[in-house]
Amino acid sequence: MAPDQDDPLLAALGKLPARDIDPARAAEIRSLAHTALVRGATSSPWAHHVERLYTLVLEPAFVFTVTGVYLTWALQTVNSILTHTP
Repeated sequence: MAPDQDDPLLAALGKLPARDIDPARAAEIRSLAHTALVRGATSSPWAHHVERLYTLVLEPAFVFTVTGVYLTWALQTVNSILTHTP
């Protein structure tokens, strides 16, 4: 016996009727999806270059800078705690 056959939630979900949408609504959804796909495929090249610049250069530089500032602060704090003489 498979473990999913013992699950009451899966059994209850299996008893639900299929819910189909009417063909007009399906055609509308298909048309909207096709329009979005075409718009994405034919987007302006400069937008692609800006996104590529951000993901390859700006975001890693930002993460590196924030990490460096935090690490510097943490090491200075530890150093001041360890070298503090009462």
